[in-house]
Amino acid sequence: MEISDVEKLQANKDVEGLIEALKDKDSYIRCRAAWALGNIKDARAVEPLIETLRDGYSYVRMGAVFTLGDIGDKKAVEPLTNTALKDKDKDVRREAAEALDKIKDERAIKPLMKALKDEDSNVRETAKAALEEMKPSKTMGCTFLILGFLMLIIMIFDIFTGFWPSRIGLTVLALIGVILISAGGGLIIRRRKQL
Repeated sequence: MEISDVEKLQANKDVEGLIEALKDKDSYIRCRAAWALGNIKDARAVEPLIETLRDGYSYVRMGAVFTLGDIGDKKAVEPLTNTALKDKDKDVRREAAEALDKIKDERAIKPLMKALKDEDSNVRETAKAALEEMKPSKTMGCTFLILGFLMLIIMIFDIFTGFWPSRIGLTVLALIGVILISAGGGLIIRRRKQL
């Protein structure tokens, strides 16, 4: 297979042909096929790209990692954390942290935290940026907790003062408060388990 063949496959959005090109004997063809699949972003390529994470050439692995991040399929999280984030090549590890940042799955938090101790500063910085992007669930959990407790405080205030004109409204307020507290607590607990 030639580079022009890979370009034709990409132009025709021939995912099956590009997947086949991932097995070509020429590493440059395999690399170009991986990057071409990234431009198409078809989920059919996820499993073959995961297999490519064990290719003997780092630039082929890096292309596969980049493309898995672009596709964004959560099936790639474990292979990215268990294989690519531990790759012997620093550029593959950095690309893995970036791919995990794009996918934004909380299963990647612990492996990314370990990557904060990587010998390469670019890997550490990319892992740090990815972890920063994953913080909102903790913030959202705290917000739910605060809103839920405020609603319960209003309800207790009403019990003693008779401020709220409708008991049905008060009941609804209490239910919303309990739901918000439960959701917020669940998000925070889930976040702590990840850490």
